[in-house]
Amino acid sequence: MTNTNKIQTISIGDLFTNYACIEDMHTNSNGRSQVIILTEDIKLGVRTHGGKFVRVVFLSRHKTNKHLVRIDLVSGQSVETTTDHVVMRWNKNHMLENVASKDLKVGDFVQLYKDKEETFGEIAAITDMGMTKDWVYDMEVDDPEHTFYANDILVHNSQFINIQCITDWFKKEYNLPDKINDWSDKDKLKLWEYVEKFVNEDVTPFVQQLLKDECGCEDTSMLRYSLEYIADCGIYQAKKNYAVHKIIAEGPELVDTNKYTGIELKKNTMSAKTKEFLAEIYENILHLNWVEKDFRNYIYQCFEDYRKLSIGDIAQWKGYNTAKKSTGFLQFEKGASGISKACGVYNDLLQHYGITNQYDAISVGDKVQFIYVKPNKFGVDAIAFKSRWPKEFDKDFRVDYAKMFEKSIIMPLKNLMTAMNYQPIDPEQRTLFDVFDF
Repeated sequence: MTNTNKIQTISIGDLFTNYACIEDMHTNSNGRSQVIILTEDIKLGVRTHGGKFVRVVFLSRHKTNKHLVRIDLVSGQSVETTTDHVVMRWNKNHMLENVASKDLKVGDFVQLYKDKEETFGEIAAITDMGMTKDWVYDMEVDDPEHTFYANDILVHNSQFINIQCITDWFKKEYNLPDKINDWSDKDKLKLWEYVEKFVNEDVTPFVQQLLKDECGCEDTSMLRYSLEYIADCGIYQAKKNYAVHKIIAEGPELVDTNKYTGIELKKNTMSAKTKEFLAEIYENILHLNWVEKDFRNYIYQCFEDYRKLSIGDIAQWKGYNTAKKSTGFLQFEKGASGISKACGVYNDLLQHYGITNQYDAISVGDKVQFIYVKPNKFGVDAIAFKSRWPKEFDKDFRVDYAKMFEKSIIMPLKNLMTAMNYQPIDPEQRTLFDVFDF
């Protein structure tokens, strides 16, 4: 694991806890799943295939009743995974293949990072640790191979395909309600068995044959699919950017949980109140089947409620990492970033109002809050602040609630609106009669 070029070994549980202290975290409705999205300014990396370090995109953990297995190598390394987590195994043709932990055997060779080079390690023992109800962890890395070294053993993240056409056929064949959530538990589990069989007996052989025919690959066992979960609805905004409602998880296990990947509401720049608004939108579209009129009405009401919030409730969170020298009062070096200027403005204004003994100045490395302000005599458009907004600023500055709403609510919903084919919306320009009222 590396952060700002410092390499260290840390358990993923400790890593999750450390970043949960400073990053935004989503918890689903029953507390069984939590995800931390790491933004571009968080330079946290992990070693992956090829010995290179790649950026960690998000950390996640969830509670499960799955069995854990401990994989011990002859060389002394070991790793604990759920039975369905994929490990990279060397096959008889000396090629890496994706294998679920439950399918590994003593004597198999897995990819290993040892003595600063990639090699292979023989499995000495595989121990069933029993069913766990504790947290299990995972991470996504910014790399097309989706692999990373865990305790120096190469493991793999999951990818998925959408098989809605199969579930649609299943509904028709067995005369089931359109909404899977309305099915009996027996029918849901029957669907899992059918889809799992389809993936194993149809999808995997098809893509393996395709790999052989189109790529000339003789050993196609490296590519296989497995069923991770079934969702009854989802919003697919972009690559690695979606929200789904999971109803069956690997096991199989009946669940009721939302899975968010890459969704904007997880970013660490968002205030708690802002995340509440965004989360309610996703929840209601997923569970209440909101149409565009419902969405627009919510945005209109949301804007009215938003304008009543305090500065601290709407301010965005940002990291102040790079300083630029001041060239005068509220003047900064060319090339200064927006956050650098906003922090410099705050420090200059403390001096201007003579309140440096009442409020702490901002220093490089601080995590600060950030707001846009309306036109003023100082020509300032944004101000950062630390733990509290100086009341002395109120006589000269007013928060630009409309711009804050656009940046914090409307812009993060851009991908959602595109995916749902919703028209652009400007709550400030709402007319007496909305076109969707007709």
